[in-house]
Amino acid sequence: MLSGMDIIFIGETLHSTYHNHLATNYRALIRELVRGGHTVFFLEASQEAYRINRDLPNAPYCEHARFRDLNMLNEQFIDAIRVADLIILGSGVPERAPIADWLLSTASGMLVYLDYEPYRLIANLRQAGSPHDTMKMLAGFDLYLGAAGLTLLREIQAAVPCKRVEPFWGVADQFLYYRTDMEKDYDLGFLGNYHPGKIDTLQSLLFDVARERPSRRFVVAGERYDRSIPDEIPSLALNEYVPTPRHVQFFGRLNYSLHISHPLASTAGFTPPPLLLEAAACGVPIITRHWIGMEEFLIPYEEVFVAETAEEVGNILDSVSAKERRRRADRARSRVMSEHAPSRRAAQLLQFVSESDRANMAEV
Repeated sequence: MLSGMDIIFIGETLHSTYHNHLATNYRALIRELVRGGHTVFFLEASQEAYRINRDLPNAPYCEHARFRDLNMLNEQFIDAIRVADLIILGSGVPERAPIADWLLSTASGMLVYLDYEPYRLIANLRQAGSPHDTMKMLAGFDLYLGAAGLTLLREIQAAVPCKRVEPFWGVADQFLYYRTDMEKDYDLGFLGNYHPGKIDTLQSLLFDVARERPSRRFVVAGERYDRSIPDEIPSLALNEYVPTPRHVQFFGRLNYSLHISHPLASTAGFTPPPLLLEAAACGVPIITRHWIGMEEFLIPYEEVFVAETAEEVGNILDSVSAKERRRRADRARSRVMSEHAPSRRAAQLLQFVSESDRANMAEV
């Protein structure tokens, strides 16, 4: 296993979780890498929304700097890039295609592309029929890590001959997500901003259920929803955006948490909603529609409740005992905290890098 590496991350943001779940993944992953004896430098793309909505004043476990554009990277950080053992470029970075080209011509260490939303990339590929600029640059990278199943990643590799692809999902950080003994204020809740591709499912699995059960309590937390909905459905509370540091408190108030996959992720499969891992880590029973590859993460009807219709959701709320609810939640929490722990994800990263490095040396 590799040890004592100088690692550079070039990512969207480390200091702000504002409308952004990637920051918590970066924080947990970097923390574990530093604990393992590696040195990490995080270069953050300067974006105003993240600058004014910081929830981590300082990064206590790594060096950090911001950059405006590629010119600033080249002027101020080229020496660091040249000597780094490992550079990890995140998929959410603006100008990532020209940055990737610059890395290919500048870096001497291994290059890794980290993509927590590869379903967007594959959707663009299938629609366009040929790789776009962001995909073309992957051909020179040593390793592509994507939060998707290996079948989907192989499809990406077939279109762009990157050297190696490996599945790499988000984490459930035990320091951020944990079970609480809060009073349960709501029978069923959903956390997430309005999305046109999810609203029909939300309508069926929560709004319609709430209309039929005025004596129960429901909650939706997020932005851009029709503010007249609570007047139409008295049993439904509609809250504003919930910052990531308050997710534990939100989940802790629910008897059940509803999770809806992004339409592209659902089609691609093997991509659990990031908030599902959070809720499971908080010990909250989960209700979701079935999605391809679910069994690789949580066993339907054993670790997670699966419902396709309002009637099925209603039956869960009305007939499942508190004991059974807790049993499944406990099983899901145990599995998620084991398989998606930051320490395990960091170990996977180092293993993939080590294996890719050996393969590169064998080719020389």
